[in-house]
Amino acid sequence: MTQPAERHTVDTITSNALDQLYAEVATVRGQMRLLDAMRQSHMDAACAAVQRAERAEAAIERVRAECMATLESRHSHQFRRDQCERILAALDPQEPQP
Repeated sequence: MTQPAERHTVDTITSNALDQLYAEVATVRGQMRLLDAMRQSHMDAACAAVQRAERAEAAIERVRAECMATLESRHSHQFRRDQCERILAALDPQEPQP
């Protein structure tokens, strides 16, 4: 642990020491602005990723519902039924059992 810097009083601080303190404050404020901008950028990216994931999940559900409707329909051709079965299998792959 480093030793604390000498603590100045109003009567003992010099112009140079005061200038140094103001420079340190400006540096810290700049770093805080940079960190805040980085945090906001990461939050924006995370929100966009969540929105894309939600849209993808909704699209998958629409495809799944359309395939299920095709499979349940008595008027669907076998070719379409086979396609829907393959699509559903691709959406819900079976993991091999250990």
